[in-house]
Amino acid sequence: MSKFIDGSKSREEENPNKKKINWVKVGIIGFLVFIVLIVLIVVFASAASKDEKPQETDDKAVWRDKYKEYLVTANTLRGSTKTQAALIDFDENGTPELVLSYNNQGDNEILILYIQDETVKKTRKYIEAEIKLMYEVETKKATWFISEIDEGTNYYTNLSCLIKVEDNCTSKKKAIEETYEDTLVSVNYKNVSAGSIENDLLNMSNSYNKDFYINSKLDEKMDKILKDRENRGDINEVYRSFILEKKYESYLNGWTSSPNKYVFYDINGDGVQELLIVYVDTSNWYKYLIVTYNSNSQSIVKVGEVFAFRGIYFNKENNDFYYLNSEPTGSVQTTNFYKMENNTLVFEKKAIKENGTYYKIAGTNNNREIVENKEYTKWHQGYELISYLDLYAYK
Repeated sequence: MSKFIDGSKSREEENPNKKKINWVKVGIIGFLVFIVLIVLIVVFASAASKDEKPQETDDKAVWRDKYKEYLVTANTLRGSTKTQAALIDFDENGTPELVLSYNNQGDNEILILYIQDETVKKTRKYIEAEIKLMYEVETKKATWFISEIDEGTNYYTNLSCLIKVEDNCTSKKKAIEETYEDTLVSVNYKNVSAGSIENDLLNMSNSYNKDFYINSKLDEKMDKILKDRENRGDINEVYRSFILEKKYESYLNGWTSSPNKYVFYDINGDGVQELLIVYVDTSNWYKYLIVTYNSNSQSIVKVGEVFAFRGIYFNKENNDFYYLNSEPTGSVQTTNFYKMENNTLVFEKKAIKENGTYYKIAGTNNNREIVENKEYTKWHQGYELISYLDLYAYK
C-alpha cells in the first residue's frame, strides 16, 4: 500500500466562466491594422518626397534677368523714353533675342542683344534698318532678315545665321530677292525705358507669344495664300506662282542653264497673255519656254520652245513672230516665221538669204523657192523685238 495518497484531481477541471479566444476575429483585426499602417507609411513617404522635390522655376527668368542686368550695367538705353523693344527667337533655340529700336541724333538705329555661352552679346548698330520676316517660296520656309541700305545698295542679313555666329550671313538685294518675297508679318515692338526696364522686360516676357513668331505658322499661311491665288484663276497670280515657286523647272527638259528673263506677251492676239521664260547667254542667244493659261482647265499649258539669236520679233497685225536660228555671219541669214494656234507653235515659212540670193521655204519638204529681194524685205517689216525683264526681280 502506498504511503502517500494523492488527494488532487487527475486533471484540472474547466472554469465555466472563462471565455474562449476567437482567433478568426483576431486575425481579421490584425490584417486591417496592417493595411492601415501600410497606407499611412505610403502617405507620409509621398509627402516627404514632395517636400524634397525642387520648386519649379520661371524658365523666362534666366534670360530676362540677364538682359536686364546687361541693359542696366551698360546703360544701353541711355535713359531714353522712346526706345522700342521686341523679343524674337531668330534661331528658334528657345531663348529669344532682344531687339532694340531707337532714334540716335536723328538716325534710326537697331541693336540686337543675344545670349551665347551664358553671356549677353550684341550685334553692331544697324542704321536706317528694318527687320523683315521673308518667305522663301521655293523651300516654303520663313526667315528673319534685317535690311540695310549702304550707298544705294540694299543688303539683307540672315538673323538666324548672325545669332549663330556663322559666316556669309549677308546678301545683296538682288541675290536675296531672287528667292524671297516680303511678307505682311511685322515686328511686335513695345515701349521700354531705362527707368522701368525691370517692369518693361517682365511685361514683355509675360506677353511674349512664341507662336506668333514660329516660322511654321507663317509657312502654312503663305503656302495657303499662294495656293488660293492660283486657284482663283487670275492669270497674273497663276504666272506669279509659276515663276516664284519655280514650277517652270519641270518643263525645262534638257536645259543646261537656268532662266534669267521673262515677259508677259499675247503672241496670238486672243487677249490672253502668254508667259515667255528665257535664258539669255553672253553671246546673245535666247532659249525660250513659252506657256499659256487654259481658263477651262485652269492650268498652265506648254506651247513650245524656241532657240533664237537676239530674241523674238513680233508683228501685232499678223499675230505671228520670227526669229533668227543662225548668226547673220557673212552673207548667210536664216529666219523662221511661226504662229501660235490651238496652244501650239505652227510653222509658217523660212526665209533664207545666202550669197545675195533670197529663198523661201514653206511646208516641211525643205524645197527652196527663189524670191525677189523686195518680197524678202517685206517679210521682215512691221516686226518689233520683244524686250524682257530680269526674272530674279519679279514680284
